[in-house]
Amino acid sequence: HYGLTNDNFNRAMAIHPEMEESNWYGTHVARWFDFFGRDHVLLKFYEDLQADPGAYLGELCQFIGIAKPITSNPAEPVNGFSTVARNYRLARLSQAVADRLRSHRAYSVISFAKKLGVREVVFGGGEALPPLDKGIAADLRARLTPEIERLEQLIGRDLSGWKEQRP
Repeated sequence: HYGLTNDNFNRAMAIHPEMEESNWYGTHVARWFDFFGRDHVLLKFYEDLQADPGAYLGELCQFIGIAKPITSNPAEPVNGFSTVARNYRLARLSQAVADRLRSHRAYSVISFAKKLGVREVVFGGGEALPPLDKGIAADLRARLTPEIERLEQLIGRDLSGWKEQRP
């Protein structure tokens, strides 16, 4: 699983080119549009979820043809770890177990583990993640900008915030 590595960023990108390829949004979305048709693909952006969780959920529910649930709490951040795993081997093992459970559709076991806080215990709590080196970020941004621009053209949306350097 390339999302969990103890290599530095440059080495991880070299060993796992799929890390970058998975961000080729323009290429992937074009294929989805060709295969499924534009009317059968809904693109949602995390920025929209952050800005208006209710509208985000409403659009998603409308697209799949279900009633919007009544919610009282705004969406809580997900995947927001700011630290590395306390124990890399335990994290890898836990990820493999979770992947195996998913392959057997044992979602109730996974949900129960999440409710117990296993994810935070296993995958968090280590040293703080260092900020991404500005040079590496600039190089990555330069390599991905053509994909972002292709996506902008496909969907008619300005994604300039994705191309800008962040503080």
